[in-house]
Formats: sequence, structure tokens, C-alpha cells
Amino acid sequence: MLWFLLAGIAVGQIPWAVKNYASFFKLLEKHGLAWTIALLGLRVGPDQLLHPYLAVVVGVFAAFWFLSRRLAPYFGLKAEAGCLVSFGTTICGATAVATAAPLLQKKSNLSGGEVGAAVATVNFLGALGIVLVPLLANLLNFSPAQGGILAGGTLHAVGQALAAGFALGDEAGEWATLVKMSRVALLIPLLLYLNLLVQKKSLNESAAPVRVAAKNLWFIGAFVVLSVAQLWISWPESLVKTGGMLEKWAFWVALFGMGTSIRLSDLWKSGLSILGFGAVLFALNLSIWIAVLLLLPV
Repeated sequence: MLWFLLAGIAVGQIPWAVKNYASFFKLLEKHGLAWTIALLGLRVGPDQLLHPYLAVVVGVFAAFWFLSRRLAPYFGLKAEAGCLVSFGTTICGATAVATAAPLLQKKSNLSGGEVGAAVATVNFLGALGIVLVPLLANLLNFSPAQGGILAGGTLHAVGQALAAGFALGDEAGEWATLVKMSRVALLIPLLLYLNLLVQKKSLNESAAPVRVAAKNLWFIGAFVVLSVAQLWISWPESLVKTGGMLEKWAFWVALFGMGTSIRLSDLWKSGLSILGFGAVLFALNLSIWIAVLLLLPV
């Protein structure tokens, strides 16, 4: 997994490759991750979908949204810029930033440079987390379930969470997927709330980010349906095995595509203040989840 990610990062630093094939790389990431998650529904049991740890996801998201608005000025940032980084940290990385940004830009004078810096920050920190989180899980002697929950609860993008989770084993990867999907699902209510907040004149225009997000998150529904169906259907072993093979290949393709979106030069030019702010939020998120996992049994 790491080799595919590193290969993508290397390609992402080549200007002509990014210029000519950026849309293709994005498709690799988007569709690879979607099919990876959908097929995981064959292996994740329905009993895991209502685990008490999922309540922590909502609590962390609400707390970070409140906290980020108040911490941002201390880093020389607008409150809205702080919110963007917070959304990327607690929901689903660059996807959350990109879909929430148009609404926040119409509410405030948030600049394109700040949006770009937020995207670069969550991509960069999440990539570091792919290595950091498994190391922390091993250092703390976490079980596979604990390690998977830590990865799913802290890493920014879906691919990053799954990469760190599966680095700790299949069971950890399944837990990472479950927790991360619960975070991704928060994107829809967030966008609905922002729509009401900005009070746009055109309902169709204001609803566009919500429609796009709902359309692009079909894989959550597929994941849940395949998992819940196990209450009545015992999937054939051959189907689960084939799905697992396809899931692995789709994930490798997605990791390569994800790596190409990490451009170190953009991160440097966009400003280190947002990077510092994002690093503080990431460290705080890690601390909260580690404390929860140490205090509450899985």
C-alpha cells in the first residue's frame, strides 16, 4: 500500500503529469475508494454498524467545529478558514473542504488561496498519519479493533484511514472503514446546515453542493446494504473472496490517485499558518481518540 501511495506522491510533483492527467488521477482515487468501501460491506457484520464508539464521532465533530472558530484567530486565520480545516480533519479530508468551501466563500471573504491551503494541509497531514497512526497503535499495544478505530477516527481522507487501518490487519481495516464511514456521513447534514446559514437567493444553486455530495457518496449506502443483508443472507465464500481481491486492487489504484493530489510546493506557497493550525487539530484529535480508547473497552 505504501509503495502505491509513494509512487502517486512522486508523480504528483511532476508538473506536466499533473497538468495533463490530473482529472484521470482524480477518477482513479474517486472510483477506487468508492468500490473499495462498497465491497467491504461483504465482510463487515451488521452488529458493528451500531457500535457505541460511533457516538464519539459526532461529539468530536461538534467540539472541533466550535473550537476551531475560536482558535483560528490565534493563528492569524479567519474563523471560516479554521472551520474548513476542522471539516477536513473531522469528516473526510479534502472532499469536505472542497464541498463546504463554496458555501463559506459566499458567507465571507474566504479566498481561493486559503481554500487551497486547507486542501493541501489535510492531504499532507493525513499522508503522514498513514505511518504515524499504526506506529502509535503498536506503541500503545492496541488491539486490532482499537487500532482500526484510532485510524478511522483520526485520519483525514477515506483512503488514508483505510490504509492505516489495513496496515494493522484485516480486522483493524474493517473497524477503520466503519468509523470513517460514520464520519463521512456527517458531510450531508453539515452542507444542509451551511445552506440554511448562508441564506442564498437561489435554492437550486444553494442545494448544488448537497446534491453533488449525496451523489458522490453512493458507496456508503452500498456498504450498509451489503452489511445489513447479512442478517438474512450468508454470502457465499467464493463471492466474499472475489470481492476481497477486487477490493484490494481498487484500493491500490485509489492510493496511487490519492498520492498524486499531494503537492508539497503548493503547501509551502499557500502559507504555513494553516499547516500549523491543522497540525494542532490533528494532534488534539489523536489525543482525544487515544484517551477514549484507553478509558473505554472495545
